[in-house]
Amino acid sequence: MILKSPQMKYLTNLIPKWFKIVQLGLEVDKEETYRTIRHIFRSLWIYFSILNDTFPNDITTKNLNVLKEKLVNLRNFSNNLFPLLLLYHDLGRPFNRIWHSLESYDIVNKEGLFDEFNIGQDQLMVLLGVIKHHLLLGTIFTGEASYYGSIALFKDRELRNLFSSPELIETYFNAQLAFTLIDIWGYDYSRIYDHYFKYYNTISKNLINLFTESVSYNNQGKLNLLSEELILRDNKNLKWRISCALRIFQFVDTDRALTENFYYSKVIEALSDFGYTWKQFNEILGMNHSLIQLKYALSILMVLASGKFKSKPIDKGELIDPSLFKFWIHCTKKIQSYEDEIKQKKRDSPLLWNYIFEIPRRWYLKGEFNRYVHSDEFFENIYKSKPYFNFNQDMYIIKIQFPKF
Repeated sequence: MILKSPQMKYLTNLIPKWFKIVQLGLEVDKEETYRTIRHIFRSLWIYFSILNDTFPNDITTKNLNVLKEKLVNLRNFSNNLFPLLLLYHDLGRPFNRIWHSLESYDIVNKEGLFDEFNIGQDQLMVLLGVIKHHLLLGTIFTGEASYYGSIALFKDRELRNLFSSPELIETYFNAQLAFTLIDIWGYDYSRIYDHYFKYYNTISKNLINLFTESVSYNNQGKLNLLSEELILRDNKNLKWRISCALRIFQFVDTDRALTENFYYSKVIEALSDFGYTWKQFNEILGMNHSLIQLKYALSILMVLASGKFKSKPIDKGELIDPSLFKFWIHCTKKIQSYEDEIKQKKRDSPLLWNYIFEIPRRWYLKGEFNRYVHSDEFFENIYKSKPYFNFNQDMYIIKIQFPKF
C-alpha cells in the first residue's frame, strides 16, 4: 500500500506538512488523492531515472539528452527546485480539480511548505510560477489554451520581477518545458513521441524570445508588445489549434502520411463542406479565438470532430463533423455579445475567457453524452450560460454544465 511504502515514510519524516495535506486530501476525495500520490511518486522516479541514465523509454538519445541537460542546469540553479516542483504541483487536485494549479500554489504558500528548505528568492519565484501555471505549455500544445493565455504570466503581480530578467525568463520556461514532459510520463498510461520535444521546444522558445524582448519596455509597453505579438502568434497557430480535435498533437509525423499539411487539409475540406473557406472562418472568429481558454474540453472537441471519442489517428477518408466549427463560432460569438460590458472595464489589453465544461469523468464513453454535444441543446447551453468576471485573475469565467443522463 502506497501510504505505508518506504518512500512515503521518508517524505513524511522529511516534510511533515506535506503529509498533513495528503491526509486532508484523503478526507475530501480519497480516489483523487491516491491518484495524485501515484502520479507524484512516478514523476519523481522518472526525474531521478533520467538524471541517472536509467529511464527505460523509446525516445531518441538526442532528445533525452537535451531534457537531461535542462534538468542538470535546473539542478545547478537550485538543487531542490525540481523535486519540490514534482512533489507539490498537484497537491490541490483533491480540493479543486479544475483550478488545481492555483489551489496547489495557495496550499504551499499558506502551509509554508518551503520553510524547511534553503531556497533563494529567484529560485522560489521560478518554482512558485511553474506550480501556479504548470498547465500552460501543455495546453498550448493540445490547443486547449492559446499563446495569448500566457498573458496571465505577465499579469501575475507576484511574478513581475521574474519577467524583468532574461536569465530568469529562460530558466522559467526551461523548467516549464522539462516539467511538462515529465508530468505526462508521470501517468503510466501516457506515451510521449519524439515530435513532442520539437513542438514543446518551439512553444517554449517563442515565449522566451517574446518575453525577453519585452524586458526593455516599461510595464505598459510590455503589455502592449506581449498582447499584440501573442495574438499574432495565435493567428498563425489557429490551424494547429483547430486540428488538435483530430489529435494532431499526438500523431503528427508518427507516420509518413500524418503530416501537418494532411491535418490542415482535412480541416479545409470539412470547412468547404460546411460552406466556408478558411479565410471566411477566420474572419468570423476574428481575434476572439485567441481569448478562449478551454478547461478539460479536449475530449469534447474530439467528439465534436468525429462523432465519438477515438484514440487513434484520423483516417484519410474520414470526414470531420461541422459541429467542431460550430463550437468555435459559438464560443467567439459569446465573447462578442459582451463587448459593451468588456469596454466598460477599460482594460489595456483584451481579457481572457475561460470556458469550463463541468462534465463527469469518462463521459465520452456514454452514447447519450456524445449525442448531446452534437445537439442544438448543447450549443444553446453555451449561448445561454452566463459568464462572471473574476477580478483576482482578471478574466471572464463561464461554466457550462452537462445534463445528467
